[in-house]
Amino acid sequence: MTCGTTKHSFKTITMWTPVEFENENYTSRKIKVSTCRHCGFTRQTPISERIRYGAGEPPYDLDNVLEGEMLELTRSLLLDLIKSKTRKRWENWKAHWLTHVEYQLFDESVMRLFNWGLLVMHEKKLHNRIQTWDPKFVSANLGMFESDIARLMEMNFDTNTAELDSLTMAFQDLKPLTENEHLIKKVIQFVKIKRDSSTIHMIRLLFALFDHNQKQKTMSWKMFSQQYFYSTKALSEGDKHRLRKLLGKKLSDFGIHSNKSRIWITGPFSWELNGYTNYGLAFHGSLSLTRSMIHKMRIISWDSPHLLIIENKDLFDSLVDSQWLDPCKWSLLYSKGFISSEEIELISYASTFNLVSITIWPDFDPFGLSIAINIKEKLMGKALNIPVKIFGFTKEWGERFPGTSPLTKSDLNEIYRLMTYPIPHACIEALHLMKSTNRKGEQELCFDFFTESDFERHLSQDVVQLI
Repeated sequence: MTCGTTKHSFKTITMWTPVEFENENYTSRKIKVSTCRHCGFTRQTPISERIRYGAGEPPYDLDNVLEGEMLELTRSLLLDLIKSKTRKRWENWKAHWLTHVEYQLFDESVMRLFNWGLLVMHEKKLHNRIQTWDPKFVSANLGMFESDIARLMEMNFDTNTAELDSLTMAFQDLKPLTENEHLIKKVIQFVKIKRDSSTIHMIRLLFALFDHNQKQKTMSWKMFSQQYFYSTKALSEGDKHRLRKLLGKKLSDFGIHSNKSRIWITGPFSWELNGYTNYGLAFHGSLSLTRSMIHKMRIISWDSPHLLIIENKDLFDSLVDSQWLDPCKWSLLYSKGFISSEEIELISYASTFNLVSITIWPDFDPFGLSIAINIKEKLMGKALNIPVKIFGFTKEWGERFPGTSPLTKSDLNEIYRLMTYPIPHACIEALHLMKSTNRKGEQELCFDFFTESDFERHLSQDVVQLI
């Protein structure tokens, strides 16, 4: 191909493609990009090199998932990779470890770290075999999982541990945050210098909790997040778990109670409580049940095979009032934010009757997907093998979304976190759309998309099953 009256004059560079979800792993490929100096014509040539890491979620604690020799070797391999300033040559690294551990044990530990996404494989394709890739280097995935690796190894990267411990002890007797702003800033500045974002976040969280407790307040986790971090979504379920583990107490001991005090539901079911039989109204209105009732009530019947979980209360009310859903097929549950243990227990009761599928209709934002994944994980934790689908969470859906608002910093951080999960490709595309357009929205705005005659059809077609 010519460039005007002359041949192309190319300037060539090598680069890595963006990471993409491919065959249950995240993959980036090396390419050669040639650009004409005169006309700007560009062509790409693949190079037989790639970087891969698994799409699984790292465990919260190695001690909870491994034991014995496997635990010790996995921890040692990860520590060895962390300490290295450069990538490890695969053959040399493997030969070193195989001098004192069995091959099968080594292979299982390496694959476990890879599948969790903590170990990165740098591979080259063998020229004599089309589909065979040969590992050349390995490294710890600090770029994506630094905070997870720090937690698993119980260490803080680039931080003088002794100095940080002495500072933390010195601040144990501090008065509330509002009265010691300048002292808190000194701690924050220190941690910033050490580039340890997870430590600074936890210190801020601890001082916020201390201030809250000193003032003898009581509020929900979301309101606590809003008051001290200026967003109801700034603090995650992981933050709550780390606080409980660090303090060794329930957060209710510090005046933090559950976000939900009541459960809203409607559908064709019945239950018995204190000798009385009650009914679920089947879309002729909705029930508001106290959370404490769930442990006391006994489900007698549950006739609908499908459950739709709604994150938005206005949307829940609109669906109840419209009576568009067939009560012989559907029940409807309003669950704001992350689902509670009582709601999971109610679903567990229903599964012993006719409930066979769950569809989640969250807001079109990163936390909507996180909530759906959280529901799936909690059901699996109860050994409930019920298919879970997400409705209204695709790129096509987002492109026609009305009345959108810009993403916050918390939204962007959540997108990066979700990209480490094994989530469906359609949901990944939706997240990319949010990031590229900087927009999100609440699903209540979509109610006008539908009519009574087509809503159930959309509810069965515009869904993605969660992995």
